[in-house]
Amino acid sequence: MTEREKKEMEFFLDDDGELSYDNMCLDCDADCKQSFRVSVKYCPYYRKYKKERKVR
Repeated sequence: MTEREKKEMEFFLDDDGELSYDNMCLDCDADCKQSFRVSVKYCPYYRKYKKERKVR
């Protein structure tokens, strides 16, 4: 594993050393998982879902 990959993986590890994703991303099937540390979220699938719900 390269140094860059190690740093990227550390961003997703919690205090116990386990991979942790954002709560919004846990149930999503898409590959664009975001870390629990992210404060500004961008998810095209979530925005699409919210937009469809408003129309109904």
